[in-house]
Amino acid sequence: GGGGGWRSSQVVLDDPQLLCALLASDPSCTDDEAQELYTSVGLDYGARADKEWRDEAAEAERASPPDYLRAARCALLARDHLFAARLLTAAEGPLCRLAADWKSWKSVGDTSAGS
Repeated sequence: GGGGGWRSSQVVLDDPQLLCALLASDPSCTDDEAQELYTSVGLDYGARADKEWRDEAAEAERASPPDYLRAARCALLARDHLFAARLLTAAEGPLCRLAADWKSWKSVGDTSAGS
């Protein structure tokens, strides 16, 4: 994958593994339920799997150029939300790019600038 532009909430809906990881992150989800969720989408569950996801996230972050979306996805699969947030808000990360795009889109329609 990769490339392309920003895809809104479809990212989660089109990614059953990520959706299961997010459901498993709910504090009311028991360990057994989380394992069942992961197993239902073909993912390993547990400390070793989490370490592998974190390692893959770090590898994607170190790539040139960094693949912040892949890295954040891996961090979320490890249920490491702080790591995922850091990746998404990195200086050249997806949320900063989206904010820059939003500013340029907004300025196109901005008619309030004086004449």
